[in-house]
Amino acid sequence: MTTEPRPLHTPGPWRVDERWDAFNVTADSRIGMIDICKLECGFDDPIDDDRHANAALIARAPELLARVAELEQENAEMESAINVLDQMRVQLLDARQKVIDDNARLRELLRECYKYLPRDIQVTIENEVAE
Repeated sequence: MTTEPRPLHTPGPWRVDERWDAFNVTADSRIGMIDICKLECGFDDPIDDDRHANAALIARAPELLARVAELEQENAEMESAINVLDQMRVQLLDARQKVIDDNARLRELLRECYKYLPRDIQVTIENEVAE
């Protein structure tokens, strides 16, 4: 039985709790709700919108981290597929070269055989090829 490694952070979901003096990013844990971080704010402070946006971004950290892990896995799978395709490309190029070499050898053999054909058959072949 394999187990997932324990994350090095408080597992999600995280959420933003708005309080009168701060935006708290919190999460549920085995011991109850815990604070992840606190962004203090004041009444009608113009940068409160930025702080709220920052808190919302921080709260998404577990989701973003999970997505990064998914993308890393997908990237590894794609790299593996690319390696397979590269190997197949090399095999196809080798097979193509073998066909070219075999074709050249067959032409040589045909030229050799041609010399031993009676002259009237050679003329017939030459006329067929010319058409």
